[in-house]
Amino acid sequence: MADWLVFYNTQRPHHRLGQRTPLQFLLQHQPECQRWWTHTGTYQGTEKEDKITAA
Repeated sequence: MADWLVFYNTQRPHHRLGQRTPLQFLLQHQPECQRWWTHTGTYQGTEKEDKITAA
């Protein structure tokens, strides 16, 4: 789900936004915006959690 949301907001053009992505639109119209856009990947867990799950 997180990968789809990142794609939807950073790569997929939207008709309502003039075929720009929401991120492009935001940066064009609100350059002072303080949001940090990062890639949200899938959760990989930690080694400690893997051991707990396996037990």
